[in-house]
Amino acid sequence: MNKVSTMEKKTVVLPTLFVVMFLAVIGSSVLFYYFGLSNAVCHNGTSSSTQVPSTEAAILIENNRTVPYHHGRLPRHLKPVLYKIEVFPNIYLKNPDQFSFVGKMWLQFQCLEQGNNITLNVDQLKIADIEVGRLNTSQGLIQVLNFAVDTEWQFLTIFINQDFLPGNNYYVEINYNGPLKSDYTGLYVSTIPHRTRNQHVAATQFSPTDARKAFPCFDEPDRKARFEITIIRRADMVSLSNMPKDSERRLMSGAFVADAYQTSPVMSTYLVAFAVGDLSSLSIEATSVLNFTSWASIENIDKTRAMVEFGANVLKFYEGHFEIPFPLPKQDMLVVPETAVGAMENWGLIIFKEDRICYDDRYYSEFAWMDAMTTVAHELAHQWFGNLATPNWWGNLFLKEAFATYFELVAMQNVLVAAVNSSDYYNFPDYFTINTMHPIFETDGLMTSHPVHMSLSDSTEIKQVFDSISYLKGASLIRMMEFFLGPSHFLNGLKLYLQRYEYSNADHDGFFASMESDPKGSPNVGEIMRTWVLQPNYPVVHVTQIRPGYLRITQSRFLNDLTKTNTTNSTNEKLRWTIPFTYTTDVEANFTVSNSKIIWLEREETFIIDKGLPDLTRDGHWLIGNVQQKGYYRVNYGPDIWGHIAQYLIYDHSRIHKLNRAQIINDAFSLSKAKLMPLETALSLFEYLLFEDDYVPWSAAISELKTIARLVHATPLDSKFKIFANNVIKYALVNSANSQGTFSNKLLYAKLFAIGCKFLNPSCVTNSRAWYGAFRERVIPLPLNIRPAILCTVMKRANVSEWEFIVGRYNASLNTDERQAYLYGMTCAEDPAVQDRLIRLTQDSSTMKGPEAVRALTDLAANPTAIDKVWNHLTTNWCHFLERFAGSLFQLSRLVSGVTAEFTTHEQVADLKNFLARTSNLGTARRAFEQGLEAARDNARWVEAHYETLNTWLYTMLAKHELVFA
Repeated sequence: MNKVSTMEKKTVVLPTLFVVMFLAVIGSSVLFYYFGLSNAVCHNGTSSSTQVPSTEAAILIENNRTVPYHHGRLPRHLKPVLYKIEVFPNIYLKNPDQFSFVGKMWLQFQCLEQGNNITLNVDQLKIADIEVGRLNTSQGLIQVLNFAVDTEWQFLTIFINQDFLPGNNYYVEINYNGPLKSDYTGLYVSTIPHRTRNQHVAATQFSPTDARKAFPCFDEPDRKARFEITIIRRADMVSLSNMPKDSERRLMSGAFVADAYQTSPVMSTYLVAFAVGDLSSLSIEATSVLNFTSWASIENIDKTRAMVEFGANVLKFYEGHFEIPFPLPKQDMLVVPETAVGAMENWGLIIFKEDRICYDDRYYSEFAWMDAMTTVAHELAHQWFGNLATPNWWGNLFLKEAFATYFELVAMQNVLVAAVNSSDYYNFPDYFTINTMHPIFETDGLMTSHPVHMSLSDSTEIKQVFDSISYLKGASLIRMMEFFLGPSHFLNGLKLYLQRYEYSNADHDGFFASMESDPKGSPNVGEIMRTWVLQPNYPVVHVTQIRPGYLRITQSRFLNDLTKTNTTNSTNEKLRWTIPFTYTTDVEANFTVSNSKIIWLEREETFIIDKGLPDLTRDGHWLIGNVQQKGYYRVNYGPDIWGHIAQYLIYDHSRIHKLNRAQIINDAFSLSKAKLMPLETALSLFEYLLFEDDYVPWSAAISELKTIARLVHATPLDSKFKIFANNVIKYALVNSANSQGTFSNKLLYAKLFAIGCKFLNPSCVTNSRAWYGAFRERVIPLPLNIRPAILCTVMKRANVSEWEFIVGRYNASLNTDERQAYLYGMTCAEDPAVQDRLIRLTQDSSTMKGPEAVRALTDLAANPTAIDKVWNHLTTNWCHFLERFAGSLFQLSRLVSGVTAEFTTHEQVADLKNFLARTSNLGTARRAFEQGLEAARDNARWVEAHYETLNTWLYTMLAKHELVFA
């Protein structure tokens, strides 16, 4: 079949298909009239089209004198100015598998360099018709010769019979259609559970590279333009977009409506958003000129009230903090049952997954409340960092995600402390080290880690960089920067950065330059920060006393397994950082040290002379580096200092700041894993926990207890360690249960109860069974904060009948926090038949959506009796998972990371290596697999290296504390 015939199919058959699909819905005359489709072959003169792989497309494009594209980037000879997008999402058919959408994209663009083509991004769109023309001239239409679709790089290149000339304005108009699937990317469909009509919601998830699935566009973050959106909907539905509605026009005697929205400010394509569904709203006045509104199903709208009120206050806080008003006339929050991510910061229309915003203090735990607030504050921070000032490319993703991650806790603290008029009840900034820095230290200690700033090309590479390095490490570096610049200088630099790059794009050097604006002898931010964002991993600072008053400070690259530097020829072995080092001692115990006390470590070795230093070889004297763990580095000491720190924690732990107590625990176990200090030294820190009562250090300790328990579960040490761990937590568990006067104490009790149940603590197990029995018989609610732990404890020994009861509750519940608790409980079952049924349940997309299936499988993998079963399911059905989560930002990598994190044996490492050897297509999970393999090797080596040491130490501790081991 020749090219002209192929094009005839695209312009004749597709409109005919629209008639068949939509005749009963909208009528052929309205459809063809509205979208400008006709049965003529390319009314603007298009003569042929091709769809070819990238190599052939590149040759075709080169022969047609295009401006070439490089490394997956669009040519730069055209600049987008204004998009006019009209879309009809058809969510009204009986069979959701037949859902699709039809659209028209009109784009005004300016020519910057001479060329004879337009190259746009498209993905999974069928092009029906193309028209190109001049603006502001009598010679309007330009003949289109042909077009080529490069399916690998997702390019649509349109060739014309003449050159575009610099300085002139042109337009392109494209009619197209595409699939409307439940894949949570591009324009997708989500389903409201337990409904039989009007249950479908069409919504968008364009970040980072999926706007091209909804309309042809310059789909790169620095190709900003204005947008005018028109959405066709059924009259009983609601449509939404970034801007307020400008007008609506009735179609088909009022059965359908075309909603036209106001023109947006210039913004990136990934921030465009629209939605259609049967939605209700709840609105409050955030400011005198701005309404803050939530949109959700009628079943959930009341559950958004708390977060609407919180969000309005957060928005006002950000306006005052950054001294830049929110630039749009409205802020909407849309709730959909499922999304590819927890939430997406689309300008003026943030889209949330249901479990990230719905909250009712009568039925939801305080963990759910905190998650919801964190998510709302994060997405609203993006309205400035990302939406207003946008990274120039995805390799600088941290310029939006790091700031949103850092400021979410800052906003929460400021808004909630003002609400309760107390600074003691909430201490959210204190959670940063345990929730952000400690987790990323583990990942960033791998050889397979990567720098914060990266060079990226295709969409697969781009999606892989949406990981903990960009979010958590980036936020940790922002926090460190605030410390060494000082709060005032830091905030002034941020304001300048936002002002310089508002409605524009920045790279990391532009950001660093903005932060150097303070004339008062500020440090060279660019020189300092480039050592942190352009290199992988992070340093460990080694502190030794030469003699009283004299310290030797050295730095080296930290890796979880330092033996790896001996097996690589990489020049990265000699990485060096510019480190803002601080310290305090037992003499002054000054944990409020300011940036004026920073000692900059730029070389491999530095000497400090401080006549005020005590003799650190004498009992009772200690030094602690990295005060309040403001810097992104670990600290190691000589044996004397470590011993004195451990002794002093038992003697008077309250004199050491709680953030540094958490740091000491986290550093010690990581340093022992890297063989930089004996394991016995790290284990000795557990003894002081008998006197600890603060949430922050306990969270660090619980993480280490859980890690060791996971590593030794398959060994004879399992029972000994659980007995010891129960002894460690017993006093804190009782005390926290009786003292829940602050938010932190409530969280502490819940965490201790959960780990106590994991270690079969008698009181936890007994209380769980009693609570569950009352719940089972009288259907009374379980205690909200410990509901997951109770269900897990009971379901551990559950049979199929009991499991089916919980499944029934899970299916019937409209409470997302409750559903997650039921789901977590199901994953704790040790009965193989029950585990098999749960795995089958994860495959039923009508019962369990993709993100919930990932959560279920990763939680089930954490069940030691099920890990091999889950791994076999994952590898046997890899192609299915690859297809199911192909477009998702996080789900595939989360699944792989969650499963492989449980590997602790050499046999499991060998299975993982064999799978990778025989599997070529790993999709967006490639880095997750690489990091999973490295971490699994580290785990297996840890067990092998430390088994005897841990065994001896446990016998000593059990005897010391008169604990009985059967």
